[in-house]
This record gives sequence, structure tokens and C-alpha cells, in this order.
Amino acid sequence: MYRIPFITMNNRNVSIDDICLGRSDGKSEFEISTFAFIKDWLDGTPAFTINTSGSTGQAKPVVLSRGQMQHSASLTVKTLGLTPDHTALVCLNTQYIR
Repeated sequence: MYRIPFITMNNRNVSIDDICLGRSDGKSEFEISTFAFIKDWLDGTPAFTINTSGSTGQAKPVVLSRGQMQHSASLTVKTLGLTPDHTALVCLNTQYIR
């Protein structure tokens, strides 16, 4: 059903279908929140609340629209010169804006 049938998370393959059906059990808080984000994104959630890192003070929640996130991703793709045949590793904590 999805262009990419699974993601690799911490050296194991996790089915996108399992994530969307709530059948993937995260092994850590990071995995649980990442799976929840993937499910929400694929369900068409229009906005997401992400926390700032708090590196310059108290961490604060920020609401980002789906469009803002897509625009940011497009700029990243352009900057890195990625093409559809590339895969990418997200090595940052996806729960925070840095």
C-alpha cells in the first residue's frame, strides 16, 4: 500500500502497515513517539506540536502545519541533493526542534 513497505529502526525492519494499524510495539520512548508520528502523518494529521530543545531557556511547544513541515523537508532534499532513489538516516531526535 505504501511506496516504502518498512522502515529500519534500531537495526530491525518495522512494517509501515503494522505502524498504521498500531501493531508495532516500540522498544523505547523514542520508537513509540516516532511510530506515533508516522501514523499521524500517514493519517493526514494537519498540524503537529513539537517542542523546542530548550537550549536557550525553557523548552516550549510549537505547532507546525503539515505544509510547513513539507516545505522544510523540500529544502532539506534540495540542500542535500537527494533524489527519489536515495534513502536517508534521521540521526536527530525527532521529538525536538534544534
